Amino acid sequence: MTSTSAGPRSATPPRGLMRWLVNPVVRSIARSPAGRWTGDLLVLEFTGRRSGRRLSVPVLARRHGDALYALTDAPWALNFTGGAAVRVASRGRRWAATGVLVDDQAEAAAVLRTAITTSGARHVGLSLPPGWTGTDAELCMLRRAVRLEETGPAS
Repeated sequence: MTSTSAGPRSATPPRGLMRWLVNPVVRSIARSPAGRWTGDLLVLEFTGRRSGRRLSVPVLARRHGDALYALTDAPWALNFTGGAAVRVASRGRRWAATGVLVDDQAEAAAVLRTAITTSGARHVGLSLPPGWTGTDAELCMLRRAVRLEETGPAS
């Protein structure tokens, strides 16, 4: 009998549960004064490039070096290819920023490794086999990183 070990995988709750139950609650809390206690969560408000719809998405954030990054496996991250305006709400504060989808695998993987090391894979929404380190390419297949560059107060 051969043994197969499960590889890395996403461990986020089902999208329907997140979209209709968890996200509305997180959005409300992150925008309120109680948002000061939400830790690494923030809400990104932006316009979809193709749909033109206004989106409001709760997301895990991680500081790496001097920059703030949003980490996700969701397709909405592609809206930030080449950079796009975004309003950010976090810890009861709002500000304007430019979101840029990180296309440099080394940078994106370094952010994800920092998040996994400091908070654990589960906190980042991943299930990793014991001892798994992964290549930069493998990490980038699991999560995308959007760098958030503050431009001023929210308008």
